[in-house]
Amino acid sequence: NKSNTNTDTNSSSELNSSEQSSANKVTGTNVTIIPIEWTSFGDRIELKHSMGVAEVQRNPQKVVSFDIGAIDTFEALNLGDKIVGVPAKTLPKYLEKYNTKQSVGSVVEIDFEALSALKPDLILISGRQAKFYEKLNDIAPTVFVGLDNTNFVESFRAKVVAIASLYGDLGHSHGDGLSTDSAYETVENLLKDIESQKTSVDKSKTALVILTNANRISVFGPNSRFGVLYDLFGLSPADTNLKIGTHGNRADSEYILKVNPDYLFVVDRNVIAKNKETAAAALDNPLIAKTKAAQNGKIIYLDPELWYLAGGGGLISLKAMSDEVFNALK
Repeated sequence: NKSNTNTDTNSSSELNSSEQSSANKVTGTNVTIIPIEWTSFGDRIELKHSMGVAEVQRNPQKVVSFDIGAIDTFEALNLGDKIVGVPAKTLPKYLEKYNTKQSVGSVVEIDFEALSALKPDLILISGRQAKFYEKLNDIAPTVFVGLDNTNFVESFRAKVVAIASLYGDLGHSHGDGLSTDSAYETVENLLKDIESQKTSVDKSKTALVILTNANRISVFGPNSRFGVLYDLFGLSPADTNLKIGTHGNRADSEYILKVNPDYLFVVDRNVIAKNKETAAAALDNPLIAKTKAAQNGKIIYLDPELWYLAGGGGLISLKAMSDEVFNALK
């Protein structure tokens, strides 16, 4: 049923306007992100996802994932051997062992020739590849596994369990010891771990997360792309009036001093884009120096590969991100 899967790309000016880019929409489309639902039909699994419905043969042996979090979830569930193609040009260091797999381009540029040659059983995508959904779905069943930032935990849990559902029946593992029950438990243990670390967060202290790109600064609040910092890890937002948008809200040093956070978390996209500018240079000025964060040595540089590329969309990356934040608060 394609009637409800409108993948018309919005104009770029619309995409860059944070007001119009709602937090639970697939970037560049009017598709709303929903948690994945799966149904078992014996030797095949039906996955109902944000962009359509996919029928996948149980136990797919050739999976191509453009979604970094899905790759690290396969790794965490001991299913790494099922991944045959990866966006090698944008693979984070923590997944460097996957460089031995066939490259299918990057998260923004797909090598369709290499992809088709792999004859995959399943393709996994998220927001950056959404505009290619129809074309990818012609090659192999394609499932959108991007997360809804306004409903993070539920969509995260659904993603992990849906991946497990392909390789084991509910409560009955198929020889490889994996079941959806154990995957569900893995998610719950991770969330419990985060909950227990969260108890040490000082709610009276405020936090702000920013993304730097070239010399530009964007700022993100709850329910946004980096919203897990507040919504899941429990930090108090320095600005509760931020509009929600994938691209964040443009900001400058004056703004940062005005909201004056106790903790300033920085995701430096320049590291990934290999720009000559750096976040440190953009923040090296008298206004930032006056902030509580600067004065208390609490400008915290987060790992951009985890936060920008993986975005907490996998078991390994979400754990690493929570550890990074909670260790920085100590």
